[in-house]
Amino acid sequence: MGVPRDPVQPQTGQSIKSIRALVADDSPVFLSTLVQFLARSGAVTVVATASHGREAVEQAGRHQPDLAIVDVRMPDMNGLEAAAEMRCLSPAVRIVMISIDHDGQTEADCLRHGADGFVPKVDIHRRLWPEIARLFPHLAAGLSRQEDRTR
Repeated sequence: MGVPRDPVQPQTGQSIKSIRALVADDSPVFLSTLVQFLARSGAVTVVATASHGREAVEQAGRHQPDLAIVDVRMPDMNGLEAAAEMRCLSPAVRIVMISIDHDGQTEADCLRHGADGFVPKVDIHRRLWPEIARLFPHLAAGLSRQEDRTR
């Protein structure tokens, strides 16, 4: 396995910064699948994972990621509480909440607790890249290419 490379801007061929991410989900299978999905892009480097909310907050404090992708329903501390604490610890982190629940109330709760975005798990392969591109516009061109590859 080689060293991951930073994505390249199509217009200039120059390397652009990879997004450093924390991924938190209490399902080991979903967590592993999401980490692999992100790693294939080359645009996102997963620097930490967590299986519950308290661990997510600890890892965010330790690794200072650019992006945190956090499940709403987790033990020990749910994702909503974790997002609020992460926002206090690191105001610059962009937080995308994910959930099996995809109703308007869940999304509103996430945004009210400090999340920058929400993606239902059922649509994660289709909606995660556009959401990340919205939050990191300087990487949008590279991310849109990743979205096309993952379809």
